Amino acid sequence: TFGRTPLFAYVLHILLAHTLALVVGSLMGVPPSAFFNMLGDPSRAVAAGWGFDLAGVYVAWLAVLAMLYPLSRWFEGVKRRRRDWWLGYL
Repeated sequence: TFGRTPLFAYVLHILLAHTLALVVGSLMGVPPSAFFNMLGDPSRAVAAGWGFDLAGVYVAWLAVLAMLYPLSRWFEGVKRRRRDWWLGYL
């Protein structure tokens, strides 16, 4: 399923992973501003104590995969039913 919708799955996994990180971080008390401009100034997220151990990373990875699979299956069906030229790129 992911192999039949590669660009769709790629873009969606980035959106899902970052949204999940923002939600979980907010629930843990990390200010949402700590998640923006991470490349330019990662010290805000580090100072906030944000992060998980390896088991937590695996749980987040599985959660993103579990959310991504039905969406990719749905989009695979859309691609199968419709033959629009632009769907081949997704």
